[in-house]
Order: sequence, then C-alpha cells, then structure tokens
Amino acid sequence: MATAISKKKMANNSIKTILPIRRKSGASFSPPDCSPAKKKAQGVKRTKQPKLRSLHNNMERQRRIDLRNAFEDLRVLVPEVSKKERAAKVVILREAAQYCDFLTNTSDIYAKHMEDLKKQQEWLRLRVSQLRRNLAAKR
Repeated sequence: MATAISKKKMANNSIKTILPIRRKSGASFSPPDCSPAKKKAQGVKRTKQPKLRSLHNNMERQRRIDLRNAFEDLRVLVPEVSKKERAAKVVILREAAQYCDFLTNTSDIYAKHMEDLKKQQEWLRLRVSQLRRNLAAKR
C-alpha cells in the first residue's frame, strides 16, 4: 500500500512533456492571418534576420580580403615566390617555411661568428693593455 501511495505522489509531481506536433513534409505552417500578401499589406518587415545575414556576409568578405592581402604580403617577402606573379597558397606557405628555416640558420651562424669576434676583441684588448704596460716599464 505504501508503494502505491508513493507512486501516485510521484506521478502527480512529475514534469509533463509536451511532444512537438509533426507536420507533413512539404507543408509549411502559416497562421491564417499571416499570409505573405497580408504581411505586405500590413507593412510587416522581417528586419533582424536580413541585417544579421548581411552583417555576417560583410564580415566574411572582409576576412577573405584580409587573408588574401596577408598572402600577398607574404609572397612579396619570400624571395623564391616574389619573382612569380601568381603562386598557390600552399606554395607560398611552403617556401615561407623554408625561408624561415634559412633565416634561422643564418642568424645562428652570425650569432656564433659575433661571439668569436667578441672573444677575439677581448683578447686583443688584453694584449694592447699588456703591451702598454711593457712600454711604460721600459721608459
């Protein structure tokens, strides 16, 4: 008896779900007073949806233009593809990656060379200092 009472309470307190109405394919819902002819006659406009779509289209167009300009700027900077009037995006990216590797290696070589020159400069300064002391001692 207790279980029957608790089941009855749960049934009364549960959330009821309303299922959506299924429509036949091809049939569109249109309330009787909202036909397209009546909307035009009443002057009702759908303003938000077209504005949002137009805004999105403009933003997407601007993104594509910016991307195209960025690829063009990159093409001009990479020596291998700057000679060509047109180059595929994948070619530009591949050549740019190789050029970056080349510049990194060149930079490392110059950095090592500069360290060697600094060591040589320090040794020469010490040598000049030593020679000056020897010259002063002889006078």
